[in-house]
Amino acid sequence: MTFSDEYTPEEGQDFEDSSKYPVAFGITFTPKVSGIAFAILGGIGAIYILLNMVMPAYTTYQEQKTEEASLLDNVNQQNTGNFAKKLAAAEQELQQKQALRKEILAFFGNEKSLDTLLLDINGFFKSRNVELVSFEPQGEVTVIDDGSLGQGVNQKLKRQSINIEMKGEFEQSQSLLRDLEKLQPLILIKNLVSEPIDSKQKAGVFDRTGKLTPAKLKLKTTFLLEVILPVSFGDLPPPPPDPSSQSAQPPQ
Repeated sequence: MTFSDEYTPEEGQDFEDSSKYPVAFGITFTPKVSGIAFAILGGIGAIYILLNMVMPAYTTYQEQKTEEASLLDNVNQQNTGNFAKKLAAAEQELQQKQALRKEILAFFGNEKSLDTLLLDINGFFKSRNVELVSFEPQGEVTVIDDGSLGQGVNQKLKRQSINIEMKGEFEQSQSLLRDLEKLQPLILIKNLVSEPIDSKQKAGVFDRTGKLTPAKLKLKTTFLLEVILPVSFGDLPPPPPDPSSQSAQPPQ
């Protein structure tokens, strides 16, 4: 039998090459093995990053989007509810103002009541046995814009001014003025002046017991009666021309 110690060069070369690479856990990390190992480690690292960083961030993002949508929905519902409440409040306020306006206008007269005013006043004079000496309207009905009744009612009210002179006893004249205050049109009594008709008239007469019996003092009374009426759109004067439009016109 013969024995040979010869070996091929390729086997020796492979042994020499494998000795050049690191060995761990019984595994020689050749370039091919190292590439596979790095690929596996990279995949594991990617999975780790995905599970521990990307997924929590994505979950947080989804939760924020859901919360944002919920908040927007709540805001929209609140805005819708607030708008409905404001609209209902505005309508109620408008109705209250319209009712108040109707009540206020009931205190004022109108053109028809102004036409019958002389007849009403004449009836008061006859019932109180007071002589109506003169009834003189001052021009036409004019819109109030002089602030005499306050700046707040300028161009919202109009008036008819009437000069009245009457003669009668003190008590009857006083009762007549009270009757005028009860007229349906809102009226103002201004510049009231009363004076005895007879300056020599005695204040009274003493009886036998010395008691003074007041005489029926006859007075001449003059005053200015102002009938207040609400204005209509047609009563307002036209607005003044715009200065800018006039300046823009070419000279003729």
